[in-house]
Amino acid sequence: MVDLGDDTRSRARNGGGVMKRWPLVGLAICVFALAGCTPGPGVGPSPTTEVSDEQLLAAFGTLRPGAEVIASAAGDVSGDGVGDLVVIFAKGDGRNGLLVVLGGDVPSLTNDLPAPAENQSITLRDIDEAAPTEFTVQGSKGANIGYAIYRIEDGRLSDLFGEGMEDCC
Repeated sequence: MVDLGDDTRSRARNGGGVMKRWPLVGLAICVFALAGCTPGPGVGPSPTTEVSDEQLLAAFGTLRPGAEVIASAAGDVSGDGVGDLVVIFAKGDGRNGLLVVLGGDVPSLTNDLPAPAENQSITLRDIDEAAPTEFTVQGSKGANIGYAIYRIEDGRLSDLFGEGMEDCC
């Protein structure tokens, strides 16, 4: 019989030590992976001209009276050098919508698409390093989690890719 030593016997009696740490190691890996997903210097929304978030929010309120803003993110997502505002809003019928307030001399709205019911977040990301800037939306509805990548194309909001959004909107 091979003598494993007192230290090995002690760990075996205490449940294996290393096996109990695997969930913590997995959690640490996830945290570091998510931290690495933030955009670095020089990556992100295109430079914008002077259009304030307040002006774009006011335009949204005028063009969609009574709609409640749930989340928003500002940046040039249309690629024209003018600030825009991505908005997730309550439609009033128990559903949420997503649209972009396009900045300019006369702000306008894109088409709207379904948005997550809960835990919504918007992140502007220049995925292909070319204008216009793409953005991601993620959220949930109960236990269902979803995300999607969007872009403005010819003044319209386009869904480039997504996973699970049909279950959380």
